[in-house]
Amino acid sequence: MDGTFNSGINTVSDINQTILDYRPLPTWKDLSGNGRDAVALTSSNGARYTTQCELLPRVGVRFDGSCGYKTTGTSPFQAKTATIFAVLQKTGADTATQGHVVSGLLQGGTPVQTLGFKSKTEAFYLRDDLTPGTTDTTYNTNPLLDTVVTHDRIVLSSTATYNGVQDVTELRVNGFSNPSVSLGHSAGDTGSTGYAVIGAANDLASAYNFVGFIQEIIVFDIALSAVQAAAIELYLSRKWHVSAHKMDSDGNGVTDYYDPMQALSGCSNCNPGTQVYYGQCSTCPAATYSNDGVMCKTCPSSSTSFAGATSIAQCSCNPGYYRTSLTSCQACPAGFYCPAVCT
Repeated sequence: MDGTFNSGINTVSDINQTILDYRPLPTWKDLSGNGRDAVALTSSNGARYTTQCELLPRVGVRFDGSCGYKTTGTSPFQAKTATIFAVLQKTGADTATQGHVVSGLLQGGTPVQTLGFKSKTEAFYLRDDLTPGTTDTTYNTNPLLDTVVTHDRIVLSSTATYNGVQDVTELRVNGFSNPSVSLGHSAGDTGSTGYAVIGAANDLASAYNFVGFIQEIIVFDIALSAVQAAAIELYLSRKWHVSAHKMDSDGNGVTDYYDPMQALSGCSNCNPGTQVYYGQCSTCPAATYSNDGVMCKTCPSSSTSFAGATSIAQCSCNPGYYRTSLTSCQACPAGFYCPAVCT
C-alpha cells in the first residue's frame, strides 16, 4: 500500500499544545527494519511527548508477525494507566464476516470489544483507554490493570494460539501484572503475563488471519481527558480521512471509534500547484510553486507567484527587479525601472 502522506510531517504539534501533563514514553525501537524509531521529545512550549511510532503507508507493517516495537535500555515503560490510539486498514481477501477488530483486553480468549468489517478496504481507527480499577464489562471477575504493569514490548504477532491453533493475529502491548490477575488471551491461561490488545483478530475458530496495515500508533501513559482525546481524534481524522464516529460495535457497553464509510487514500499524488499536508492536498500559497504535487517550493529571491503556481516559470520578479535567469531576479540598474510584475 502506498499513500500521499508527507513523511516530513512527523510531529504532534497540534496535539502537544493541549497535552502538557503526561510523562513521555521511553524510546521505542522499530524492529521491522523500516527505521521508524520513536523518541521522547520536548516541544517549544515545554510539553513532553513521544513521536507516534509512525510507519509510512509505503512501508506499512502487515499483520504477519514480522515487526514489533520494543523498549531499549533497562527501564521499560511502567504505568498503571495507558491510552492507545491506532489507525489500521484491512486489505486482505479473507472472508469479511470473519475479520474483526479487537480493542481492549482479551479475557479467557474472548475479546472485550469486537468490530466486524464490511469490506476489505475499510479504514478505521480505535482508541483504547486502559485505566486502573476498572472492570471488563463482559467478565467482571478480574480488575483490569489494577496494579503497575510493565509494558515491555508492543509486538505484532501471528503466532498467538487458541486451544493450540495458531489462528489469531493481533497487535498487543505485553506486560507483567499481579499473578492473581490473569489477562491472558488463551482459554485456561493462568500465568502472570498480561497484555492489553489493540489490533485485529479473526474468529477464533477460523484459520484465516487478518491482513492489513497499521498506519499509526500513539501511546500515552496516562488517561486522557475528553479535550485531550478530542485533539488526538481531530489530528487522526485530518491526517487519515477517518472520522471519529463513536459507537458500541458489539453491544457490550464499551464505546469504540469507527467510520464505516471512508477509506484511507490509495496510491495517488496531489495535483501540481498543491502539496500534501496532513494527508490532504493543500494549495500552495503565493510566492511558492509545486510542479510535483508533493511539496511547495519557495520562489527565487525578489520574486513572487500567485497561489497554486505549478512551475518556477510562474514566479515573476517583484517591481523594481528584472529576471536574469530562471532562478534569479536582480534590481533594475540606474536609468531603468520595472513598475509592475517584471520578467
